[in-house]
Amino acid sequence: MNVLCTGMSGSGRTSYVNAVRRHAEAHGRRLHVFDVREIMFHLAHERGDDLQEETVLDVFPTALGAYRAAAMERILAAVRDLPADEPWLIVTHATFSWNYSVVPGLDVYYLTQLQPDAYVTITDGILAIRQRLTEERWRTVTINNLLWWRDVERSATEMMAAWQRKPHFLIGRKQGPDTLFRLMFEPTTPTEIGRAHV
Repeated sequence: MNVLCTGMSGSGRTSYVNAVRRHAEAHGRRLHVFDVREIMFHLAHERGDDLQEETVLDVFPTALGAYRAAAMERILAAVRDLPADEPWLIVTHATFSWNYSVVPGLDVYYLTQLQPDAYVTITDGILAIRQRLTEERWRTVTINNLLWWRDVERSATEMMAAWQRKPHFLIGRKQGPDTLFRLMFEPTTPTEIGRAHV
């Protein structure tokens, strides 16, 4: 199963996905993970551009969109080169929240090209999310803003899944990597995850 995985900042989505990859390797399974944010920063470094985590959303929207598109083009090419039986997982934002506005995190063109088998949103308790963000850089973030963004991230991913008639699953960060592992590699095994109807 190939999966597109989303999650708001502070949800721990990247560390969760990396744990899933290690879990798969420990069970003799190969899982290719592509992190859109990581590839965007790598591309900027290749070009000699000073793209910083703290100021990435302050970049001119056209330039930010170009970085995101270039990252997705690189991922698309890598996915197409994979053997058909080797699963992949792409981790990204569905949306960004910046100054109380929503910035799209994905271009539907690439969703059409990639055709993931399922969409997954990684989530966590709002206090845990706030703790991670305040430890990093978001000193003034409010609980209300985080609650709003968490719901927008889930809803946006759910809508993308519905648009492609694919299942959408909501996985709590504390459920452990075996939850997403079983979803991808053992889909007939019961898992305690939330599924939205499509």
